Amino acid sequence: MSRDEIRRASPPQLSDRANAPAHERLTALPVLVMVVATPLAIIFHYVCRYYYGRMFPWSTFLVHPRFHFGDYYLSYSAAKRFGPGRSNNMVYSPLMHLLMNALTLLRPWMGFTLIVVAFLVVLALVCWKWITSAAALTAVRLQQVAVLVLLSYPVLFVIDRGNLEMVIFMWLAAFFYLYYGRRSRWAWVPLALAIAGKYYWVTLLILPLSDRQTRQAVYALAGAVGATVVSAAGVALTAHASMGWVFQATLRTLGRRSQDYESLFAAQHAHTLWAGIRLADGVLGYPLFDVPHLSLDYFVVAAVVFMLIAYEVLSHEMAPWRRVLALVAATLVLPLESFDYTLLHLLFPLALLVCTAPVSRQSRAAVLLIAVCLVPVDYYYFAVWGYRTDGSVSTFIYSGALVAMILIALITSERKRRPLRSLVVWDAWSPAAPIGVPDPSPETTR
Repeated sequence: MSRDEIRRASPPQLSDRANAPAHERLTALPVLVMVVATPLAIIFHYVCRYYYGRMFPWSTFLVHPRFHFGDYYLSYSAAKRFGPGRSNNMVYSPLMHLLMNALTLLRPWMGFTLIVVAFLVVLALVCWKWITSAAALTAVRLQQVAVLVLLSYPVLFVIDRGNLEMVIFMWLAAFFYLYYGRRSRWAWVPLALAIAGKYYWVTLLILPLSDRQTRQAVYALAGAVGATVVSAAGVALTAHASMGWVFQATLRTLGRRSQDYESLFAAQHAHTLWAGIRLADGVLGYPLFDVPHLSLDYFVVAAVVFMLIAYEVLSHEMAPWRRVLALVAATLVLPLESFDYTLLHLLFPLALLVCTAPVSRQSRAAVLLIAVCLVPVDYYYFAVWGYRTDGSVSTFIYSGALVAMILIALITSERKRRPLRSLVVWDAWSPAAPIGVPDPSPETTR
């Protein structure tokens, strides 16, 4: 087999030189959407506030101005007060709680600044190295990075909330860099940290399984469990409590959060299908309000839908950008709770799209849908029981766009069905190859 044939047969890598001809055209579309849509939203809310005197939520597409950086300071306070006889409110998970414990050694604004700066550096590197690297002029490239960083709604939202999703983004960026960029055997480490930080990213274990990387999936799952146990031990040590008490506190915290699923709170600045159901329920006068265990029923249905998506990804040969897009979109749209700052993770399938996908109707449609999810679209608000909900229209638009992304990723004439037993391979990749030089897998060199 010739070198060109091997290059075409090898799985595409996340590289700044992998798809240069199509790269620039696919990058221009989300940048153009953001240049138009985000300033338009800013002008709309500015006019509502200062010309018509309309207050929140008409005055901003973010949360209430009184709650700037609220998630970080609430987490900081929870970590500071945590302990028997004081508070049993955990910060997300033992790993994230241990991280906040470490940050309590600093002043609140110092820890927050540290996380935001690190997040913005990683975000800029993702945009510079992958999404915009085909720009012919450095000045144009810098402008595109500035647009993607400064005019991105989920980026503005996550910083405004001070949410620790910024840390998850950094871990996932490290995972995708090692997994697709370096084909590293250590890619499971940041994935394990992301799963231990916020458990719903366990869905990404489907990705290494679909690539015949069972070792990566097993190590990531074991690493997430290990990180949780070690973090719980660290939290117990600092709180002068037992590990059993820490795990009980974790379960209580998850239980308290589950109570919010039944309220309209789950529909505010959220993009899940559940948020759309709750909002529609409120607008129609709460016909589903008295249905017992409705959230549990939805959870079961969502789990079945995800298993069907996972089966499609595992049982077909698919381009990497399709797998990542389907899994990330499903992870964002199916949970009971997922607020708009999590939309920033769509930058990872966008990076794979512009680096590896040819220009086609499907790739352009996928990029356009991602762009829609990266701009604010709050222009109308529904009154529910005398309360005007914020983010109501965006709930429908974003969830619809995410569902469309899943369909685009899964419905393709290019894929081939493969038996699931072919996935039981411990490690199908050769050792790490330098970026931009795809290394042939054993299947392509036979």
